[in-house]
Amino acid sequence: MRFPILAIGVLSIIISSCKRSADNGSIIGSWRVASLLKDGTSTVQNTSDTLLVSFFNDKSVRVQLEINNCEGTFTTGQDGFDISNLGCTEACCDSEFSSDLLYTLKRVDDYTIAGEELNLTGDSDRVIRCTLH
Repeated sequence: MRFPILAIGVLSIIISSCKRSADNGSIIGSWRVASLLKDGTSTVQNTSDTLLVSFFNDKSVRVQLEINNCEGTFTTGQDGFDISNLGCTEACCDSEFSSDLLYTLKRVDDYTIAGEELNLTGDSDRVIRCTLH
């Protein structure tokens, strides 16, 4: 009777420790936005090198758009992933891609990291694919 209980306990620990990413990479750093999956079927490629999402050790996040910049906070843990308090400058007109990026960032609830690729996932089958900058 002890073996099945022990096996279940060990298996639970292994599964929960692998929840965040395939290779346990850190989200901390600057990530170049490569593409945005808008509705689960249509992927829009980013054509600008300026779009960056940066995560810092103090749990702050910064988003660099074509013209404007945004800052906020993020949390990560067993309950998921969340970007909040995202405030942006409003100097001028960023692209439609940037607007879609911000819309999706505010709804992100999970992420995965595989090598130098970060996928931020949110509601409605939206995915932001980023590469390490």
